Amino acid sequence: MMNDGVFSRRTGAGRANENMLQFIGSMGDHWARVTIVATKVSPDSPAWDERVWRRTEALLSKGGWDLLEIPNGYELRGRYAGIAEWSAISHAASDLASRVTPDNSRSATGLLSSDVPFLGVVCPRGVTWLHVTHTLATLQAPDDADWCRWEVEAYGTWLARNGRLAVPSNFLRTSLLASWPDLASRVSLWRYGFPISELRALPVEDKERRSVLAYGRALPRKGLHLVVAAVDMLQASGLQIRLTLIAIPEAGADDYFRQLSGVADASASTRLLTSRVEDMSALYGHDDLAAVVVPSMDEPTGLAPVETYCWGAGAVPVVVDSGGLVESVDHATGIVAKGWDAQSLAEAIRAAVELSVMDRFRMVEAGRQRFLRDYHLHRNAVQAMTACGLLGS
Repeated sequence: MMNDGVFSRRTGAGRANENMLQFIGSMGDHWARVTIVATKVSPDSPAWDERVWRRTEALLSKGGWDLLEIPNGYELRGRYAGIAEWSAISHAASDLASRVTPDNSRSATGLLSSDVPFLGVVCPRGVTWLHVTHTLATLQAPDDADWCRWEVEAYGTWLARNGRLAVPSNFLRTSLLASWPDLASRVSLWRYGFPISELRALPVEDKERRSVLAYGRALPRKGLHLVVAAVDMLQASGLQIRLTLIAIPEAGADDYFRQLSGVADASASTRLLTSRVEDMSALYGHDDLAAVVVPSMDEPTGLAPVETYCWGAGAVPVVVDSGGLVESVDHATGIVAKGWDAQSLAEAIRAAVELSVMDRFRMVEAGRQRFLRDYHLHRNAVQAMTACGLLGS
């Protein structure tokens, strides 16, 4: 089951969904049937991406898969959708999922859930296993306590009815089990990742690096404003660096986007881009790039820095010590800022810029080894699905 990522490219979920579709296609011989339940996104929606949809359509056609669309789903799941709207989506998705699971099914059936992970509320018929990607209950400062409580209760309902969960990070697993410690045996780890073909053995050149990259959705909790402030601090201290900031506008966060744009425009060291970049790997591959900065307080999976391990030509990830980020990045593979503030982030960026070529090489190599060990998409998925009984021999 996917959400609007089967129709559109988003800075996070869209790419994860695309990789997941590729994985499912490669595992076609193991599946009796593949059905995708997705919120419907029409071509006139701002989330529509023609190129992503054409690639997805080709995968659907090649695999002979079914696509069931939730009517009005995209409108229901707007930025300010509440519990009632998400409940409606969960029930609609459950009804659709139940159409493809016979009453007498004894085989394991799984839902790969993207942005609708709350099906524990309704427990679709015949489904025994749910893949969870994200929950607001994992945030350090949740915006809505009632929402978070509802999410956790939904998962608890699922587990209490002998359902199984697979989650993409130990951080997320620990967060969920804080509410349901007695059900640990039914919550397993399935880390995200990238196809092994994404790993590029680019050389680490011995040269001065003075550029920094940061990207994400233009939301306060993503922390992009902190990167601009940190780079300005470093400039004021005499360290000459340049920041490329890719900030994707989000519905409902117009004021923050205007403020961020104003701060970026006033910064002589910042270049602001406000549209999605089709080939992010080209940006990572620049040989003057010192760091890719991920300052988000909302990263339960910690997947974003892994792209640096795959595509970088000497750049190292700089992250804040929040959520799943410290699970994918440690002091051997990147720089971890101590705290969610501009000063801490400035110190971490400086450390990344001033790495010796030998230390940079060691860090890059450690990151590539971390990718091979923990973020190999196909291997992780096979292991998780085998453990849940979802793959044949």
